[in-house]
Amino acid sequence: MKKLIRKKFLLALLVLAGVAAGFWGMQHSVLARKQLAGPVSYRVELLDAPGWMSLSLLRELHEALTPRAEFSDESLCRDVYRLGQVNPWVAQVQLVRRTRSASGQGLVQVRATYRQPAARVQYAGRVYFVDKDGVVLPSDSTPKWAAKVGQAYRYYTVADAVPLTARPLRIHYVLIQGVETPPPAVGQAWRAADLANGLKLAGLISGRHWANQITVVDVRNHARRISESEPELRLYAQSGQGRATDIRFGRFPFSQGGDWVVSPTRKLKYLDEYVAQHNGQLAGLNAYIDVRYDELRLSVN
Repeated sequence: MKKLIRKKFLLALLVLAGVAAGFWGMQHSVLARKQLAGPVSYRVELLDAPGWMSLSLLRELHEALTPRAEFSDESLCRDVYRLGQVNPWVAQVQLVRRTRSASGQGLVQVRATYRQPAARVQYAGRVYFVDKDGVVLPSDSTPKWAAKVGQAYRYYTVADAVPLTARPLRIHYVLIQGVETPPPAVGQAWRAADLANGLKLAGLISGRHWANQITVVDVRNHARRISESEPELRLYAQSGQGRATDIRFGRFPFSQGGDWVVSPTRKLKYLDEYVAQHNGQLAGLNAYIDVRYDELRLSVN
């Protein structure tokens, strides 16, 4: 009798062990499938993405702002926010929200302000792209070409990406030369007074219809570090391979006042009038144009 009871007990234990092993195997299989499945399908949507961005840059941003997480993950929006805050193209993340499209697809919507390339800066034989605040931008993904496709202009990182039916146009970025301080890492602000004034001047001329004739902002003599008698800031205007015109801008007024200098507004008015008198041409007519005085001064040739 005792032997029979012992056999039944051992048989029950074996059955229970089999059930447990089966349950463990099933649970392990489910977890494995979940890990292999990856994130639940969703996409990041950039609200109000600026028109100057190329399709390749937009794709790069979508990928950079998409974390490896499930749509149901409570930390998803926080992760997207953090990825945006450290991205060199994103100036500030204003909104991240989780929603669904009309078809039910998961969406993570991002509203942000972006850093737009404003100028090129030459330093030690290399060229860097910066925004208006001097933040260094990734050169490889900076839009450098534009083309009219249909009724709208589209922007491209490389000329080869422009459709064969459209004419590629190089985007005009003024070149700032003579900055003394070496550049920081990509995504960091280039802290240099000469660069800040160069960017300020580039920003002032950017809205002028003759701005595309300005090729260089020269800051080598910023704060008169080379010569007391030469202008602190210069512009160079050039059309194609023609002769460059030296535009002697001088310096900006002291922010705290207490000095006398021709205002930037008046200096730009001189140039506006010069261009109007020469059928829209600024470059190549005179060797120099000096806007630092009470009247416009020109070279004799």
